[in-house]
Amino acid sequence: MKRKVTVQHNGADLEIELEGYLPEAEVESAYTPKAKVESLIREEKAKAKRSALAGALADEEFRTKALAQWGIDPNAKPGTGGGKLTDEQIAAMQKEIEAKKLNPLMEENATLKQSIASLHTKVLHKSILAAAQAAGVKPEYLTALPGGGAPAIISMAAPAFGYHDEHGEFYQKNRAGDGYEISPSKEAGRMYATVDDYFGTLAKDKEYARFFEKTTQQVGSGRPRLDGTQDQQVIPNDPMSIGANLEAIAKGTAMVAGT
Repeated sequence: MKRKVTVQHNGADLEIELEGYLPEAEVESAYTPKAKVESLIREEKAKAKRSALAGALADEEFRTKALAQWGIDPNAKPGTGGGKLTDEQIAAMQKEIEAKKLNPLMEENATLKQSIASLHTKVLHKSILAAAQAAGVKPEYLTALPGGGAPAIISMAAPAFGYHDEHGEFYQKNRAGDGYEISPSKEAGRMYATVDDYFGTLAKDKEYARFFEKTTQQVGSGRPRLDGTQDQQVIPNDPMSIGANLEAIAKGTAMVAGT
């Protein structure tokens, strides 16, 4: 089909004919867009593939050859290599895996937990001895008898403490046993009562005076006495506490626990 169009050339109108021109309406009615054609081709290929697969699966000769190629015996009994595993075989495999892999890991984990618990116990016992000595507990409670067990103060005080996993510290348990006692210390950042706090509180309690040596030093108060001298305050043995109380330690009004 031809179409006449007018163009300008050197200021003059020229009429020319265009070959192969198709009106838009004719294109839309007579031709299919390329994208749609490609989509139709993909759909037809997929249909052909599904049809061929269904036909192959229905073909007995094809199934026989395919199973032979894959090394599968369709007549094999369950658990003999060609069929499914029996429940007994699955259970046996699980036991074998547990015996070779899981059980050794569980034993190793239990051993590790036991070692960590033992280390925590040693740390607690040392902390109790240091804090008790600093608080003025009588020597007979701090010394173990020859061939005997731990000093008496350890067996007496150890059950009062629990390990806080998140803080990595031992704190005094509350009476309900579901938490920790609040620390009596006004030191910033200290939330729960430590071993030092525990013995510092006992040293001030008349009910437990029989466990402490009679001395003019009143551990933990740091307050002036009537005789003009001053009580010696016990400072926890950690860098932050020591740094915050250097002046008091230098003056002799405070001492570091365990020293």
